[in-house]
Amino acid sequence: MKSRSLTLKTNWFIDPKGKAIQFNGSPEKVLINTGAIPILSQQDFSLEFWFKTNNAENVIQKNTTMFSCGKGVGDLDINNKLSVGFDAVGKLSIYANGNAHIIPVQSIQDNLWHHFAMSVKRGGNTIVLVDGVEKYQVISSKFSGLVGAE
Repeated sequence: MKSRSLTLKTNWFIDPKGKAIQFNGSPEKVLINTGAIPILSQQDFSLEFWFKTNNAENVIQKNTTMFSCGKGVGDLDINNKLSVGFDAVGKLSIYANGNAHIIPVQSIQDNLWHHFAMSVKRGGNTIVLVDGVEKYQVISSKFSGLVGAE
């Protein structure tokens, strides 16, 4: 059987290009200068990451941040700020534009890996998935962009 090569030509592209970082499983953090690669309030964007809480001794993580571009509440300028983490009682929460969004999930602080994904579609809704299951949906105007000096 003879093989053929196929050349595809397209007139579209993805902008801005996505970014990814691979971790080795030990506690690590990354600082990204979003002033250099901002996500503007008119742009669609997705955010996703894997997380695992250390709940070996049944200690619920509270007031813990897993992702942050500012706090999302209490910032001097609440625009273009967003954070994801666990609130004061251990509920999975997203803070943006001065609002708290509590994500209705059963206990995910179980010392197992979980996947968080958030898709912001301008002119539509923001959808939050945990472990591939939709858990929350809200109008996207509740979220602005992601911009900061660091």
